[in-house]
Amino acid sequence: MKTRALGNAVLWVLAALLAKGSPCAFAQTSGVLREVYTGIGGTAVADLTNSPAFPDQPSLVEVLLSFEAPTDVDDNYGQRLSAFLLPPASGTYVFWIASDDNSGLFLSTDETPANKRLIASVSGWTSSREWSKYPEQQSAGIALLGGKKYYVEALMKEAGGGDNLAVRWKLPNGTIEEPLPGTRLQVYGLGPPQINRQPSSVTVVEGGSATFSVELARSFGASFQWFQDGAALSGATNASCTVGPVEMSDNGARFYCWISNSQGSTNSSTATLTVLPDQTPPTISSVVNLGDNTVLTVRFSEPVEAASGGNSSNYSINNGIVIRAASFAGDSRSVVLTTSPMSPGIVYTLTVNNVRDCASTPNLIAPNTQCAFTVDFTPLDISNLAPNREAIGPSSRRTGLVMSEVMYHPTNRAGGAVLQFIELYNSQVFAEDLSGYGLSGAFSFSFPTNTLLPAGGRLVVAPVPADVQSA
Repeated sequence: MKTRALGNAVLWVLAALLAKGSPCAFAQTSGVLREVYTGIGGTAVADLTNSPAFPDQPSLVEVLLSFEAPTDVDDNYGQRLSAFLLPPASGTYVFWIASDDNSGLFLSTDETPANKRLIASVSGWTSSREWSKYPEQQSAGIALLGGKKYYVEALMKEAGGGDNLAVRWKLPNGTIEEPLPGTRLQVYGLGPPQINRQPSSVTVVEGGSATFSVELARSFGASFQWFQDGAALSGATNASCTVGPVEMSDNGARFYCWISNSQGSTNSSTATLTVLPDQTPPTISSVVNLGDNTVLTVRFSEPVEAASGGNSSNYSINNGIVIRAASFAGDSRSVVLTTSPMSPGIVYTLTVNNVRDCASTPNLIAPNTQCAFTVDFTPLDISNLAPNREAIGPSSRRTGLVMSEVMYHPTNRAGGAVLQFIELYNSQVFAEDLSGYGLSGAFSFSFPTNTLLPAGGRLVVAPVPADVQSA
């Protein structure tokens, strides 16, 4: 029966809200590339290699300083550790692998991964650095040439309980290095960026948006910068770049991406943006009343110009309703009409004329465009506005939104992991919009637009989310 030295923490929703900085470029190449694939059941290595995520969609990628993975970190995951091995001298070497659960150690006859073969394995599980539980954990003696580069790889699959993975070797002079140190290894896959898919040219209608993207053979450690007509685009530092709304003046613009990592840099090929004139008139997408019988929101199919869209004389409502004002509601597609009082249960008809879109040659909405609506609505159950109160005690709350857990001073962890976090819980039967609200005190944070905490949902805010998740 396996036991775990450190119990798992149950994480609900881990928000990477406080992460800062740009993609990491590793200045040194010594070490091992670790790729982790989460959410996979089973103990067999085949459970990992048969997963749709393997090998191209790892959940986590990092560089280790030796051939040993972190211990007791998670359940139901697999991992691959890969590197180039650099023997210090010619002679016979012996390898060992230890793991929980199953694992396999592979060594190529050269630096090509395709020539790898299995040299050692764990068919059950071992404790950390337990090298002699199974005979197959130890390889036969293998002749290697000093200074020659060999590809080495370990695959491991964890189900539940403890988890570990490590590799050691014995040099021709009898010295055992445990685990195999990073000074004998080079990180696999950190050569100069290699582009698998170049950006394609895009054709869009004016007012729309265009996306250009590039795909690398391995994006780990890569930084991106997109250029338009030779000028760097602000904030365009991902593998994909979206521009818009585009104008006719953007027709023929040329885009490319400069990509770099610690081993070098390259430019993508150039893609061209073709912009077609907008010849489609705007239409009404929806007419909505949210309960106030003097306010009506009109949503158009595309952005409309301020002069015509905000002109109240371009709108009329039957049954004697007077439109008193028109204004935009945060974007150029939504117009709020202020009206005389409307009555529930009556079907009204909104008529719109003379509203134009924002095309270089504006298109006029069809004459007498109409949309029917009512002001009927279902009020929210009043009990939802005053949820049950908790008994007064050391910690009490008076709203449905509660700070349910605070980890303000956790025990120090090896490696300097930062494990502080705050958990928010929404006990209400409806979602809570946290947009614009924030936390303040030892650290400050403002929730971005469209941050919704669903009914019964939890949200964890952490200075270093990856550290909390790994614990």
